[in-house]
Amino acid sequence: MMRLIIDIGNTTIKWAAHRDGELTPMNSARHFGALPLDIYAAWEQLPRPDHIMIASVAAETVLIAIDNLCYTYWQLVPERISAARVMQAAPALKTAYTDPHQLGIDRWLVLLAAQRHYPGTVLIIDAGTAMTFDGLLANGQHLGGLILPGIELMRQSLFHNTQLPPELRVDSSINWATDTGSAIASGCLHAAMAIAAQLCQQLQQYDAAPQLLLTGGDAERLLPVFNQLNNAGQVRHVPALVLEGLVELI
Repeated sequence: MMRLIIDIGNTTIKWAAHRDGELTPMNSARHFGALPLDIYAAWEQLPRPDHIMIASVAAETVLIAIDNLCYTYWQLVPERISAARVMQAAPALKTAYTDPHQLGIDRWLVLLAAQRHYPGTVLIIDAGTAMTFDGLLANGQHLGGLILPGIELMRQSLFHNTQLPPELRVDSSINWATDTGSAIASGCLHAAMAIAAQLCQQLQQYDAAPQLLLTGGDAERLLPVFNQLNNAGQVRHVPALVLEGLVELI
């Protein structure tokens, strides 16, 4: 049986096929609120799935467009995964949120994937349009989390609210920048690292070396600075963590 597994974020759609117990390499395309031509071309080449699962934090218009595309290509209506579905499938996973339904489905799924595949105390960082930090204990207790603007939103706020010229957009993770563009780029990365370091320090009361899982579109940009953390255990880059969580619901 072949399943198409889809993760729709604020600006990116990620997908992979699940067949014979294996997840194929993840593909992605930016959507910015509407389906890109890349999706039409890529999905036209896919074999017909038997089932489609979707987790989404995007606008309803994007979901409707995906529904229509799936029906046009394969006469299938995707199954939309909710927080209630995760809670039913994983009763040992407990969130600290007063209202569990306020925790986004993407965060539920990375917690589920972490619990099943990365046992122990874990700090999960999903670095997308927004950046989320979630603490998870070995017993499945979610401690809560933080949400802040993603790397690009941090940089955009500077360019939109100051007189800094946009051509200063560069990538840099050096500690002491010697030009303004590098200072902005590195400052945003180190701001995220500082929060991660503080949260890892708090997690050390449960585990001397908490694991750190990095996912999301900006994860690779954060890796150089996160590898400098001296109070975390293994730092792992897991690009398909949300998709891995969806697979746990099969």
